[in-house]
Amino acid sequence: MGEIQVDCRPSDGMIISLKSEVPIYISENLFNILSIDDTPGDKVSQNIQVESTSSLKKLNKELGEAIIAEEYEIAARLRDEISALSKKSIKK
Repeated sequence: MGEIQVDCRPSDGMIISLKSEVPIYISENLFNILSIDDTPGDKVSQNIQVESTSSLKKLNKELGEAIIAEEYEIAARLRDEISALSKKSIKK
């Protein structure tokens, strides 16, 4: 099956991705414009220690739960943590 592009709101895109178990792709420029800057004192940064694939699975599960609960600020922070972990995994 080929690639399918969907134009939708970010919250709808995350739900579609989670329900269909497919990755989300976003332009790097858009991501940089809209991403949240995590500061060292941020509770999410302090509480979430990501170092393995199991952590990535856990973060994705938490992201799904945050979206379902409509906790979009938490979901955005989790998305950023997932992105950072994915970048670290690629560099290794």
